[in-house]
Amino acid sequence: REIFFSVMKDVAQTFAPHKNVALVGQFHDELVLDWSPITDVETDISLPAAKQKLKAAMTSGFDPWKPQILPGFPLEAEVKSDYRYTK
Repeated sequence: REIFFSVMKDVAQTFAPHKNVALVGQFHDELVLDWSPITDVETDISLPAAKQKLKAAMTSGFDPWKPQILPGFPLEAEVKSDYRYTK
């Protein structure tokens, strides 16, 4: 649980500079982000770039835990996109 919430915090911070992506929910072991098309090229991020950034944050975003407590324990993340929340 602590690792998941640490990663969720990292994800929120990762996407904070991008105005077209928002962390909107957490359901069990899933994070839900809302992405909207680019309207500001200075702050917005494309969907493929957002998905890549999310996967990177989810799989390596808990550095404070990894070296001391869970050496060699990578988290695996599946990143999907859809026009609405789906399981």
